[in-house]
Amino acid sequence: MMKKQAWILLVAGVLGAVSGAENLIKNGDFSREGVEWRSPQYTGGRKFHTFRDGKLLISGNPEARYNSFVSLVQALPTLTPGREYLLTAAAETEVKDPTKKYLQIRVRQADDTGKTILYSGITVDLNQSGVRRYAAKFRPAPNAAKFMLYVISANFTEEDRAAVDDLSLTELPVRPGAAENLVQNGDFEAPNLKPWKTAVGRAQTAPFAIVDDAATANRSLSVNGDPANRYAKFLTLTQELPPLTAGKKYRLSARVKAGLKETAGKQVVIQVRESDMDNVTIVYDGFAVALDNPEWKEYQTTFIPRIEADKFQLYVRSTSLGDGDTVLVDEITLTEVK
Repeated sequence: MMKKQAWILLVAGVLGAVSGAENLIKNGDFSREGVEWRSPQYTGGRKFHTFRDGKLLISGNPEARYNSFVSLVQALPTLTPGREYLLTAAAETEVKDPTKKYLQIRVRQADDTGKTILYSGITVDLNQSGVRRYAAKFRPAPNAAKFMLYVISANFTEEDRAAVDDLSLTELPVRPGAAENLVQNGDFEAPNLKPWKTAVGRAQTAPFAIVDDAATANRSLSVNGDPANRYAKFLTLTQELPPLTAGKKYRLSARVKAGLKETAGKQVVIQVRESDMDNVTIVYDGFAVALDNPEWKEYQTTFIPRIEADKFQLYVRSTSLGDGDTVLVDEITLTEVK
């Protein structure tokens, strides 16, 4: 399952699994109209936000100074780093021309000084009619200390309409018996690649970068071609792993989306490198991905560390990707198989 954070979901089972969890949003059903909410951009005249029949109604005011960024905001309690949260909402829109317009429902994560780290959440599809339910999973960034919920609209006209209802933010339960993921920032929800390290030489492009999918509000790793790079045949993103136990079984998994038209001579692999105390490679355990597959696909393999292995590193490696080639990687996990 994806995060963050981050798919549009219509699966009732996912939402039902957390139906009894505490909603961290106050007055998310707008039964008390605007109580608990504030509209920082409103300075008078036609209102951006009104309330009717337990719904938030949103429209635009092109004459207003802040019509290009309108928000309805609520402070949230502190969220726990490492835990997974589910943001859900119902929305209905009537927007004649969605060009340069958007409607988002997002959790703003900020550090202890109030500086924004990232926004996590939902982007409403303005091309769809009728009521639709949305959901996004995410994890708080490790350095996030302050959280705000934003309902953001941009560049709506007076005729544009949106109705939002049933806002909910809940902490997802930890699955009983779930094994600890030994990979840090394997879902790439942190604002940077740390603690991953790159060895990319003098890059013409960014061979490894975190990207935000506007349609799903999901962050993932983008592995990009950089054929002019002197290391184009061996570009790596690595992470130091804790010691693995010889004789124990481990499972390495990841989700990958590619869809390259030309794949000859190209490769993207995800592997654990085992090395001895002198840092001499013993073996690589992992898998290569199908570069012609245009859909998200989950890959996994199991392995048992060698008894002579002393150091362990996680590798995302690309070989000979072309100019414009992009492979998306998400949710890398390494867990002990009980």
